[in-house]
This record gives sequence, C-alpha cells and structure tokens, in this order.
Amino acid sequence: MKLRIKLPLIYILLIASLGVVFILFTSKLAEDHIREANNEHFESLSKAFALNSANAIILRDYAALRWFVDNISKGEHVIYSIILDENSSVLAHTEPEFEGKMPDDPVSVKAAIATNFLMQTVGSDAIDVTAPLMIAGKKWGAVRIGFSLTDMQAKVARAKNLVLFAGLIAMFLGGAAAVFIAGKFTDPIHKLHRGTEIIGEGNLDYRINISTGDEIEQLSTAFNKMTENLKKNYHTIERAKKEWEATFDAISDPLFIHDKEFKIIRCNRAYSKAAGTFHEIIGRPYYEVFPKMDGAMKGCLKVLEMQEEGEEEISLPAIDKIYNTKFYLVRDAYGKYLYSLHILEDITEARKADEHLHELFMAAMVSLSSAIEAKSPWTKGHSERVTEYAIRIGRTMGLPDDELERLSIAGLLHDIGKIGIYDGILDKTGPLTDDEYEIVKRHPGKGADVLSPIKQLAGIIPWIRGHHESYDGKGYPDGLKGDEIPLQARILSVADAFDSMIAERPYRETPGKEMAIEELKRFSGIQFDPKVVEAFLRTL
Repeated sequence: MKLRIKLPLIYILLIASLGVVFILFTSKLAEDHIREANNEHFESLSKAFALNSANAIILRDYAALRWFVDNISKGEHVIYSIILDENSSVLAHTEPEFEGKMPDDPVSVKAAIATNFLMQTVGSDAIDVTAPLMIAGKKWGAVRIGFSLTDMQAKVARAKNLVLFAGLIAMFLGGAAAVFIAGKFTDPIHKLHRGTEIIGEGNLDYRINISTGDEIEQLSTAFNKMTENLKKNYHTIERAKKEWEATFDAISDPLFIHDKEFKIIRCNRAYSKAAGTFHEIIGRPYYEVFPKMDGAMKGCLKVLEMQEEGEEEISLPAIDKIYNTKFYLVRDAYGKYLYSLHILEDITEARKADEHLHELFMAAMVSLSSAIEAKSPWTKGHSERVTEYAIRIGRTMGLPDDELERLSIAGLLHDIGKIGIYDGILDKTGPLTDDEYEIVKRHPGKGADVLSPIKQLAGIIPWIRGHHESYDGKGYPDGLKGDEIPLQARILSVADAFDSMIAERPYRETPGKEMAIEELKRFSGIQFDPKVVEAFLRTL
C-alpha cells in the first residue's frame, strides 16, 4: 500500500479510535456524574425533609407536615412524598386518601423499619428514598420520597446524545483534517521519490519541480542542483559542496540576552525572525516570545541556581524544530551576575540525518546477515529468527529499548565468523570430524575479530564472542562460566540453540519444537542460564 493511502488511513483510524474511546469514556463519566449528583440530591433532600418534619412534630405543627409534603412533591423528578409515624401509619401523603393507613407492600415494610438512609427501586420506573425521622435521638418515624427513574434516564440519555453528537462532529472534522494534512505531506514526497527514480535511471536532464516552501522544496532544489553539477565534473561538485557548506556556516543562530526575571534585553535578527516579529520583544519574558512555553527552560533555571554555564536540547513540535540551547552567564568585573546569554542552535536537520544514518546502518547489518546465510541454504533466515527470539527474551527480562536494539544487531551478526568456514563443512551431511568441529568452534572468535575494526559495534562484540559459552564453564572460545558470560550472550545462546534444534539440517531432520523445549529445560543450569530459559519459555 502506498504512503499516500496508508498515511490518511492511519490518521483516520487513529482519530476514529480516539473518538470512540472519548465518546464511551465521556458518556460513562457523564452518566456516573448525573447518577452520583442525583443520589446526593436524594439523600440531602430526604434528610432535610426528615429534619423539618421532626421539628414540626416536636412543635405539634401538623399543618406544616401537609405543607412539607406538598412542597416536596413539586420538586424535580418527585412522584410522591410521605411522612410515617412511629407505628408506620401515614401522617401525610401526596395523595391525602392514603393518610391514616398503614402500607404493607414490600417497599413500605422495608422503609418503615429502616434506621438509616435507604434507597429502593419501585418497579422499573421509580426510586423510593427513605430517611429515619429522629426525635430526641430516637427513631420516631420516617419520611419517604419517590423519584421518577424515567425522568432521570431521559436526562442521562440527553447528555449521552450530546456527547455522541460532539464526538462525531470532532471525528468528522479530525478525519477531514487528517486527509488534507496527509495529502500535503505525501504528494511532494511522491514527486520527490518519482524524480529520484527517473534521475537514478540515468536521465540527468530531468528536474524535480516541487513548490511547497519547506524542507522538501529545498531538498528538491538541492537535488536538481546536484544533478546539474553531475553533468559537469567532479571538481565542480566539490566546489558547489564547499560553497553550500560556507553558506550554512554563514547563517547566524538565534540568540538573546535576558535578565534575572527572564525579560529580553537584546536579541539578533535571527531570533526576531524565528519569533516571527521584529516588534514588542524587548522587555518581555522570552518564553512568551520564542521559544514559547509555560515558563523558563529548565536549563536556564539550573544555570541561574548553580551559577555555571550549561545547555539543554528543546523540541518545538509546533514548528517542527529542535534546538540545542546553550546558556552563558555574563558577569561584571567583580563576578556579579549581570544577565544571561542564550544561543539556539538549530539541530533539526542533524537529528534527521542521525536517524537516516541509523537506518542505513541497520540496512547494512541486515545485508551483512544475509551475506552470511547465503553460504548455506540450510541456514537461510536463521539470524533473523535468532534475533526475534532474543528480542522476545530481552523484552521479557526488562531490557531497555536501546539495549534491545543493540541485541538485535548482535543477533543478526552472531554467526558472521562462519564466513571463513568452508561450505563443505557447513553443508556436510554426516558427522563432523574432530578437526572440522574445531574449525566450526572458531567462528565466535573470528566473528569478534571481523567486527573489531567497527568501533560502533565495540559494545556487542563480547556478546557475539560469547554466544557459545556454556553456563557451567565448558563452552568456547574462552570457557567463561555463569555471570562471567555477558547476559546478552546468554540470551543469544538460548535463541541460537532453540532455532538450530527446530530447523532442518543436511545431516538430520528437525526434532520438533517440543523436543527443543525439553532440551532447553534439560540443559538449564548446565549449558544455559536458567533465568534466560525461563524467560524464553514464557514467550512461547
């Protein structure tokens, strides 16, 4: 699927998922809030009703009881209100014909004996709320209020419908925006991709025409210039490169000076340009101008507190920029603080270049792994599978992401030392001779030697060298034992052994997954680290 289709779909699915979660969560929240508010209202109203009724009874103002009942019955969602005496007879009722009677339905019976606040459902459309009527610290009777569930459910339904409507509108607008934004991103990239294909095929007269006003346009312009220069000669390209670098070197970074209150004292044109204004900068806190944030940068605060220079990397997603901000203190002749100088170095492109180099590096590692396995059809895909198992184990054992990434590289390259082994040994259908086995045992050490000139891989070389060490110290090439073996090497050992056992080889058929699992268990604590075996088995 092409990026111009995939990206909008991803955005729409993400927005739709978030929208559904928002609607469900907000609807539940609104429903719970309304229900909780209603319950609090029921309780406070019934208790107030009971307290006023008790005062009226103490004062023998029985007319007030009728007035209380009538007024309570006029309340929102109220169906009826009742005052019961100590014998559970009705003193006052919304419907006067029930006064003097003793209700005997199950709800009334429970309400009559209740000593605390009580809520009961009456059928499917009402709630009966009871509060004891206390006089002189003793229960004398009770008050009851009936509330309409239908009215309250309608209120909840209205709130849910409002949330649903708002959520759908937001999802629709978000989806439309996603499609529009994705198009703005992918169309220039598609043009650039197609142009590079045409030029890569040898058509040096073709030019990429992109007018987006951003880095992609700059990239297309630079690519066109590069293509034009390729038509001339190598020296022209070198001169153009130096001129390009000189142009970049001549660009000034944004800088400004502020006082202890973070108010800007002076700034350069690059800072004004970055802030988007040449007016009303001086005297304002820099975090209200550029870079805009809730307060002063942490590094700036630390510099003022520690009274020493420092730096901080800040990311500004709103403008797609990353700056390395350096903080300098300016003092007078006596060493007293005067103000702070900030220099913002734009490192956005550098970060992107790092990511690109990392992608190229990983692609090279995969290619190198493929070259290793191309020596024998029996090992095709072995390194990738070992890498997958190792990552599972590492993640289960709680290794951090950067460690998992290095572990994946080690998994891809763990058998690189086999490049120097004759194909006849690797593809031999019968048992290896002692001399042949000794040659095979050299591949971890040879792999470490092959990779040693690459300083970026220095940290993983001991893992590759030690992936055939045995937990009991009887492995090779160095005879390391237990924790002397790097953890990552112990992980690779289990992953490598498992894949080797379940894969077909020229000298045997696969023994199967169950047999491989039993072998791992049998040699746990002997050849393999028990903790690594346990972690691996949890991933299967």
